[in-house]
This record gives sequence, C-alpha cells and structure tokens, in this order.
Amino acid sequence: MIKQHPPGKTIRLANIIGRFIQTTGLEIARFEEEVVCQKAIQACELDDFGDQHFRAGLNQLLESAEKDAYLNPIGRLGMQRLIIHHLTNRLLLMEVRKQSPEIFRRPLIPPIIVMGLARSGTTYLHRLLSEDPRHRAIPLWEVMRPIPQKTPDRRRDAAIRELKIKEILYPNLNNKHFSTVDTPEECVSLLGPTFVSRIFWTFGPVHGYLSWFDSQDRIRAYQEYHWVLQILQEADPSRRLVLKYPSHMGAVSAILQLMPDAMLIQLNRDPTKAAISFLSLLSTLHSSVVSRMDIPRLAETNIRSWVHEIDLNLQARQKHPGKILDIDYNTLKSDPVGTICQVYNHFKLDFSDEYEHRLHQYVRHNPQTKYGTHNYSAEDFGLTTLELARRFETYREYFGFAQHLLPSK
Repeated sequence: MIKQHPPGKTIRLANIIGRFIQTTGLEIARFEEEVVCQKAIQACELDDFGDQHFRAGLNQLLESAEKDAYLNPIGRLGMQRLIIHHLTNRLLLMEVRKQSPEIFRRPLIPPIIVMGLARSGTTYLHRLLSEDPRHRAIPLWEVMRPIPQKTPDRRRDAAIRELKIKEILYPNLNNKHFSTVDTPEECVSLLGPTFVSRIFWTFGPVHGYLSWFDSQDRIRAYQEYHWVLQILQEADPSRRLVLKYPSHMGAVSAILQLMPDAMLIQLNRDPTKAAISFLSLLSTLHSSVVSRMDIPRLAETNIRSWVHEIDLNLQARQKHPGKILDIDYNTLKSDPVGTICQVYNHFKLDFSDEYEHRLHQYVRHNPQTKYGTHNYSAEDFGLTTLELARRFETYREYFGFAQHLLPSK
C-alpha cells in the first residue's frame, strides 16, 4: 500500500483560509520572474544580480512550481519565499564581489567535502568531522544566510524564527533529519542563488525543474559556490571548511576543476535502502505543501535523477582516478571512530587527543535512534526491492552491493 502523509491541523486550517482567499480572485503568490526579482531587490536594496545564467534555472523553477508541483496555498507562499530568499543571497554575494575583491584572490584551505547518495550516512560523518576544533562546519543559521546583510547581525534570530515555522509544517521531521539552528548543516543552500540546486526539489515536487537540473553542466554554479566558500573562510581563516551535500557526487568534475586539492569523501550504501529512506523524507517534506501527492511520480522522478547522478559520479572517477575516498555506510555505523581514523590517515591529517575525546563523547551521546525511529519500506512507494536493485544495478555492482541477498518480493 502506498503511504500518504497528511499535513497537521494547523496547516490544513491555513490552507482552507488560503483557498478561500483564492476564490476572491486574489493570488496567494505569483511565480513570475519580474515579481520575485523585484521583491528580492526591495529586501536588500541592491539590484545587481551578476551573471545572468541564473535566470534559466529561475524560470524553469517558476514554471515548474506553477504547472507541475500542485502546491497548496502554504506551498505557494513557501516556494515564493524560498526563491526570493535565494535571489536576495545572490544580490548580497554580488555586492561582496564588488566591494571586497581581495577576498576572492585568497586561496581556500583545501576543504573536506562529504558526499554520497542521500541517507547514506553523510550527515553523521559530517558531524563527526565537525567535532575537530581545527575544522569549521557551517551551522544551519549561517548556511541559510552566508552573507550578513545588516548591522547588528540578525541572521541567527531569523533562522530561529524559521525553524519554529518548520516545526509546525513538519512536526515529526526530527525522526528523519535532526537539526537545530547551530547544528552543522549541508551546503545545498549555498548553491541556491545559482538556481542549479536540489534545494527546491527538497521543498516541493518541482518535477520539471529537477529534469532540467539533471541536464545542466554545473561549472558556473560551482564557481559561485566557490566564491561563497571564500567568504566563509574569510570569517575564520585559520580553520579548514568541512562541507557536506549528497549531490556533490554528481559534480565531482566541477569541484575538482575549481578546487583540485579538495578532500573528497563519498559514503556508499545499498541504494535499495537509501532511496526508500530518502523518499520517505521527501514525502514528509512535500505533504504539507501540496494539494495532492503523486507518490509514484515522486518516486520515479527521484530514482531517475539518482541514476543520472551515479552516472556522472562514475564518469568523474574515470577522469580523476584516486581522488575520492570511499567509505561504507555499515562500516561508519559499526565503527565511527575507526572510520574517522581511516579518513585522517588517508588525507594525512593530524588526529589529536582532544579530537579523539570529543569524538567518543559525540558517539556516546548521539545514538542513531536518539530522536526517534525512521520506519519505511519500498511498498510505501509502490516499489519492490528487486525493482530498485535493477534500476541501480550499475551502482550496486561498482560498490560491491550486487552480491547482497535481496528479499524475494
């Protein structure tokens, strides 16, 4: 049986009010380029968006949000706000480029970049690496707004307010992905201003946009991502950035072109399990912002996109042999401290006594089920494990999962 995730009472009430407003002829949110760009300009009193390449992705997103996401009133407001937020971040980035060009002449300390299929342990590894006091992982509040806009700096306060809204939208989300305002967070949001980013698919089922995203060369997007990293390093130039975003695995060639000394770590997990775990998370996120859920389409769009990411990753490995350290998900789970030792040995990093102590403390106080159990199955999405094994055959063979026995159904 395909499982649905109905929104909570507060969201249902808000959507009833929103639909009533729509009956009066008023639009809840307009997905038009001129409208969202003008709102961003008003938000930060800047008007230079820099290179216009972002407009292709912006317009694909606006069209997809209008035509194929089936967003409810809350979803329309949320998606428009998300778009304006990233347009504002883009304006702020371009202003720093003009006002402080010296920042972008300084080389990055080679960052540690964690990637892999979503739900394959990337968050856990990222947070373990973040315990090293010589590393700088970007907290959620700063990932959302990497560039301060005003003095005094209110970015953390804004993030606290937004997390409270998120708790209303997704009351059980911490069972699947726990975050606080100060938790190290993945850097998908840093790519949002390029409009070549999966962050919009995470918010809502913009199927057309994700298909467009999969067809894009990502070098210009990662050039701008690199600029943001330089700004973040400027705020704390003595520490190495530790970054994480599952979809970096499809952009290895772009990353290495811009950051050839980056330390790349890829988590690998049997995709017959990782894909369903991520679909469970996606359906939870989408259920509060859509008027109807199309679970089979959600599953198919995401699986197809993952297969494409895998192809890009394997192609990059042929072009850049030996540049990625592979870590098995089950090894990380069973021996997290040993896994960190493997990482440090591979990259010839100094493993201090202080870091070892902090690691053991973190592992002790953060068991996998600390915030609840995440239950899911292939049948929740009209799929079977055997079907998923077939779709991900190339990945399963390359990383040694093909010999694992699968259930008969």
